Order: sequence, then structure tokens, then C-alpha cells
Amino acid sequence: MIPETCEAAYRATLDPRWSWAPGMKRLRYAPGKKDHLKNEGRVPDFRDTWDYEAWAVVPDLDDPATLGCILALIRSVSNDPRLRVRWSKSLDEWQVVPSDRRGPVYDPRNMATAHGPTEGLAMAAVFTGGPDAAEGSDPA
Repeated sequence: MIPETCEAAYRATLDPRWSWAPGMKRLRYAPGKKDHLKNEGRVPDFRDTWDYEAWAVVPDLDDPATLGCILALIRSVSNDPRLRVRWSKSLDEWQVVPSDRRGPVYDPRNMATAHGPTEGLAMAAVFTGGPDAAEGSDPA
């Protein structure tokens, strides 16, 4: 993962709505250390005993299975089972679109609308407050 994607993944895990699901691929988050982005394997099941407090890990936003788990999480938290992620050729970006909208109008009060240059970054933006939140602004 590139640094921008890694940072977005880390910020997403800090959101109280975030939860890990079986099948998600974990990468160690240790910027500046030699084991930064070391593969920590997949979350085995809901009885996972991984110590998330002791080891900072991030989801691999390039992994298809992890992206599917994140989409399921977004649908669950937003209570929108028909929410979808799509590529907008005209805007040249990925968009997370609620079932009741035709386009991704970003509104920080509605967590189910976001966009980004990759599918993973668009879904992470749901938790981080959008692509403009990268400069340290508070998504809430």
C-alpha cells in the first residue's frame, strides 16, 4: 500500500463504527519501523484473540476480500443493504453511493457517502470523513 492509503486505513480503524470481520487481511502499522506493513494474516473468526490495543494493524485496502468485508460493514452501520461502490468515468473516481441517491454528495452527517481515487480509499473515506479529512480535520 502507498503511504496515503496506509494512513487512510489507519484513520478508518480509529472510528468508533469500525469493526474487524473474519477474512479481513491485517497489515502491521508501524511507520518508520522495518516491520511496517508486515502481513499479520487474516482475521480468523469472531472469536479472534488478537490484541488490537498492543499491536496497531490496518486493513489491506488493496485486498479484494477485505474490501468486501468493509462494504458489508458500511452497509450494516448505515442500515442500507443496497448501498454500492461504483466507478464514475466522468469524475474519474470511486464513489460510495447510498441506495436513495444517484450520486455521491459528500455530507459529513451522512456516513454513507464518500469518494476517492481508489475503491479502498473511497470506502475508508466513509469512516475518516472524506478525502478532505486527510489534513487532520475532525470528521465528526
